[in-house]
Amino acid sequence: MRVLVTGASGFIGGNLVRRLLERGDQVACLVRRSSDLGRLPRAGLELVRGDLSQDDDRQWTQALSRVEVVFHLAGVTRALRPRDYLAGNPQITANLLAAMEARAPAHARLVYLSSQAAAGPCAQPPGIDEDDEPRPVSAYGRAKLAAERLVLEAGSRRWVCVIRPPAVYGPGDLEFLELFRWIQRGVTALNGLKPLPMSLVHCHDLVEAMLLAADSDQARGRVYFVTDGEAHTFAGIAQAAAEALGRSPLRIKVPLHLVWLLTRLNGLLGRLRGSALYLNPDKWLEIKQAGWLCHGDRARRELGFTPAWNLARGMVHTAEWYRRAGWL
Repeated sequence: MRVLVTGASGFIGGNLVRRLLERGDQVACLVRRSSDLGRLPRAGLELVRGDLSQDDDRQWTQALSRVEVVFHLAGVTRALRPRDYLAGNPQITANLLAAMEARAPAHARLVYLSSQAAAGPCAQPPGIDEDDEPRPVSAYGRAKLAAERLVLEAGSRRWVCVIRPPAVYGPGDLEFLELFRWIQRGVTALNGLKPLPMSLVHCHDLVEAMLLAADSDQARGRVYFVTDGEAHTFAGIAQAAAEALGRSPLRIKVPLHLVWLLTRLNGLLGRLRGSALYLNPDKWLEIKQAGWLCHGDRARRELGFTPAWNLARGMVHTAEWYRRAGWL
């Protein structure tokens, strides 16, 4: 199968590309000239230089002429202004859809990687499902939902599918890396006011679900949550990470108002630096919610997806990867 991957240089994109190569697909990666290609294998790939924000960039639009599947993972996950989320999510998705309409074969499929942020929070088990009305709480979530709707509208003309993961972890992830680093130093910061139930998925399971969706006729026009099937808390995730590292860190409970203050300070620092930090004011709108649970039965029922990575095994695997990479 001939595949084009956008966002290939990112955490999930790099894992997807390696899996595609393992199964023998022909893989082209759309990368900007400024992209860090360190996550990508050095052999077996076609690199297509281009920028999705440029809808008339012939170099990348030409690459669509022979594709069978496009995995669209590119997107802005942190930004200084709400309009930057719109430019980096629905706008680039609209450009890709227009280019596919003009150049891609009629049978070419599009798998769009969205986020639970597009659907919104849920603290009650078993969690939000795909039929619930989306209620995003952040600018990022609203931008991802807008991109989803563009993709699904295109479903009247070609095969499309949307995948909505919750929090994702695994080899190459930078966000959970900070948790591991603090535990390595002997400290874990916990939210002292609420358990924050949340869903989670290992990146390898997410990749397998995306491949199953791309190969399924039934997935056309569908939206899927992909989870490991468990309800977690941040305290439980931190404990699993500590056990994976063989550490017993000091647990410090941090009140929400201090987290709010940190996100505000980071927002100011981000503006001074000209680039947004992970814990920013928009992220606060997600952090302050009572929970982030989602229900993944549709993917199991329609795609035959079965998660292979539980939290304990996944955290050991992640910690080992961090060590081999010299990140811990």
